[in-house]
Amino acid sequence: MGVTLAEIEREVAPRVGPWSEHVVSTGTTLSCTVPTLQSSIALGGVENMYLLRRGKLSNGDPVADFQPTDRQRLVKSWTPSSGLVEVDRAWSGAPVENEVIELHHLDPGGELRPAVQAGLWRCYRAERVELTLTGAGGELDLTAAATWITEPSQVYEVEVSFAGNPGLPFKVIWFRPIVKASHVWLQVWPDPYPYTLLVTARRPVATWVDAGSGYADSTTGPTEDDHTVEVDLRYAAAAAHVELWRRCRHRLLSGAQQGLFPTQEEAVQEFTRVAAACFHRPPRRTMFAPFGLRRF
Repeated sequence: MGVTLAEIEREVAPRVGPWSEHVVSTGTTLSCTVPTLQSSIALGGVENMYLLRRGKLSNGDPVADFQPTDRQRLVKSWTPSSGLVEVDRAWSGAPVENEVIELHHLDPGGELRPAVQAGLWRCYRAERVELTLTGAGGELDLTAAATWITEPSQVYEVEVSFAGNPGLPFKVIWFRPIVKASHVWLQVWPDPYPYTLLVTARRPVATWVDAGSGYADSTTGPTEDDHTVEVDLRYAAAAAHVELWRRCRHRLLSGAQQGLFPTQEEAVQEFTRVAAACFHRPPRRTMFAPFGLRRF
C-alpha cells in the first residue's frame, strides 16, 4: 500500500497539464540532450515548461553530488533536431548520462507539491488506538494518547478488552467525544477501568510517514521524494487533483475548457468515487445511554 511522494506527484501531473519523463544522454550546466525529444518536426511546446531533476538515474540509483538547488528550472529553448534543451539558469552540477528528468506544466515546488501534501490530509483510514487505563475517571484525553485525533467527529467506535480475553472486544454502552483545552476528550459509561479501551477513529494518512527509518507519527506529512505514506495511489492522486483546482484554478482552467484535461466537476466526481472505494467508515449504531437513546 505504501507509495512515495514522488510517485503521487507523477500520477497527478498528467491530469493537470502536459507532463513527460525522459532520460538524459549528455549535459552541461545550461543544457541537456534528450534523445526522446529529438524530432525532424519543429512542433514546439517544451519551452516555458518546468524541468525537474530528482537526482535519480534511470536504474534508481542517486546522482552523485546532486545539489537540491539544481532541482528545477524553466526551459528556455528546445532544438528538435538535436533534442537539446536549454534552461533559464545554470545548474551547479550538469545533468549526467542516464539521469531522469521530468517536464511539468505546473511549478513542481510551488504548486504541485503543496497540493499533493494538502491532498494527503483529505485521505483517511480507520485506525484503532489502544489505551491502557491507569485509574478510574469519567473522561480520557484522546489527543494526548494519539496526537492525530483533533476533532470529535474522528471517533467512530469505542470498545473494551482485557488480558486473556479469548473473544472479540466488548462495545461500551455509551460514549461521547468532546473538546476541552484544545484536546479531544472521551466520556465513557460505564467507567472501563481497569480494562483496556480500544478507540476506532478516522486518521489522515499524512500523519503516518516513513521518512527512511520506518513509519512514525508525523505532524507535517511527507516532505521529500522518497518519503512513503500508506495510501492507495488513486486515492492520493484524486485528492491532490481536487486540491489543485482549489489552489491553482487559473492554471488549470484553460486546458479543461478546451477538453484537454479533466474539469473541476470531473475531478470532484473522481475523488468521490475513489474515496468511497478506498475508505470505509464503520457503521453508526444506536447507544443506550444513562441520559436516553442516542444515535452516533
